[in-house]
Amino acid sequence: MAKPTKDDYLEFYGGLTQYACYLKEAFKEEKSIGIGLGIGPSLELLENVVLIEKQLRLLDSDKSEKLNVTTYKALLDAKEANYLLKEYFPFSTFSPYVEIFLKVTGEMQQSSLLEVLKALQLAIGQEENKKNMVRSRKNDREKQEQLSRYIKSLFIASPSLLVIDLDVSYADEWDYNQPLKMLPESTDQKVQTEESVRRGRIEKVQRERNELITQLKKKYKKDLVGYIWKLDYSIEKNFHYNMIYFLDGEKYQNDIEIADSIGKLWTSVTEAKGIYFSKNLHKYNGVGLIKHDEIEKRKSLESNVLYLVKTEYFVKMKLKSESGQKLHTFDRGQIPKRGQSKRSQVYTI
Repeated sequence: MAKPTKDDYLEFYGGLTQYACYLKEAFKEEKSIGIGLGIGPSLELLENVVLIEKQLRLLDSDKSEKLNVTTYKALLDAKEANYLLKEYFPFSTFSPYVEIFLKVTGEMQQSSLLEVLKALQLAIGQEENKKNMVRSRKNDREKQEQLSRYIKSLFIASPSLLVIDLDVSYADEWDYNQPLKMLPESTDQKVQTEESVRRGRIEKVQRERNELITQLKKKYKKDLVGYIWKLDYSIEKNFHYNMIYFLDGEKYQNDIEIADSIGKLWTSVTEAKGIYFSKNLHKYNGVGLIKHDEIEKRKSLESNVLYLVKTEYFVKMKLKSESGQKLHTFDRGQIPKRGQSKRSQVYTI
């Protein structure tokens, strides 16, 4: 595979920036109807991640004998926000460049910006780090391609799809960094108890998602053509899912009503602790009834889905079970089997 170009990465910057804009708009709408799904300072930190990435790529290509500190002044503010990224995204890893930044600045807190820049430039140039950058970008491209094929396979299987797009979360506040505020000060038992509480919360979130999908499969059977979900966490939003469901558009057309019913089912599954935000109700692009030959609508849908993947290059959730097994934070349904197609003509986008 060819080495990614500068333009390739600009596409990612745009992806995360546009995703951040989408979150801001969603936050406004949620606030207006009294739903606490929106995120606040975490958004600014996401934009900080993009800034760090751009600055380090510039530093990587800087061949001047003497570094101009003014060029990288923006990194000074980002350096101050180092600890906030780990605090606000405790389950996440970041892009290879940002991970290098966090490591170097964490070890050189009392150093000047020039000293930090030289250390960063040295770390970026290390062979293992270079390989990790290429590998990360390659994995991300492959995931995008897989999702594009998946969506196309759904339209091959069904002449039209009813697309339901929901953000679901929890009404109660839960801070990873302070799971047991009422316990006595630090003891070994407290540390073990805190970790137990955290793992219990993670397992609960996974279990409730599985229960929701199981109930939807029972209700809609083969008419639930497919689904995609992504799990995230931030201090403001708690654990939250973006869930996209694809129903047979020949049998179901009322997307707003169905989205609301799925949201209420989530509330039931979570014993009234779950909340939801319907993009169908607010008429976002790429949701609702989409026919296989409605190319512009399909482009909007694919754009929505791929933004979820593009952001993973910058911020990616990583969870483990109590036994140390890696847990999925992103998944989709199975590609429909050959022979299930209800039509013969294939439209490409």
